[in-house]
Amino acid sequence: MFKQACITAFALLATHAPLADEQRLSAEVLWQLDRVGAPVISPDGDHVVVPVTSFDQETDEPSTRRWLLPADERGTARAITADGMSASSPVFAPDGSALAFVSKRGEDDHGQIYLLPMSGPGEATRLTQMPTGASALRWVGEHIYFISNVWPVQSLEQMAETLAAKEDD
Repeated sequence: MFKQACITAFALLATHAPLADEQRLSAEVLWQLDRVGAPVISPDGDHVVVPVTSFDQETDEPSTRRWLLPADERGTARAITADGMSASSPVFAPDGSALAFVSKRGEDDHGQIYLLPMSGPGEATRLTQMPTGASALRWVGEHIYFISNVWPVQSLEQMAETLAAKEDD
């Protein structure tokens, strides 16, 4: 099952590679290749989520999309996060019904936790509004745990004001 998912991830990478048969491997060509990261397997073992990072040739900025791969040959790979936005720290709900991840979208100043239902196509919903962002997700039971840098003596509103003042300074 995992072997098939790895083969699918390699095939996904190969189909996005801009290499022609005659082109030599160079630093420029390496920057054009998509990079497949560490897989996350759903609790039921039916799906694998892998990050695929690509770099914009003009801005040299990375973009990481999450791809949902079937663990066997019964389905097709599909992107589950938006193009042009990065997503990190994916974790499945214990029952496999949803995927939580960290992303910086729209007006987000820092990465926030988003929740994507796994029952079918749909858009992720933002769960947090942490002024300092969230990272290193862990889903245990009904709770999602995360790490965020905070000032213990300040409320969330006060932290947002402190960050805005530091940005303006």
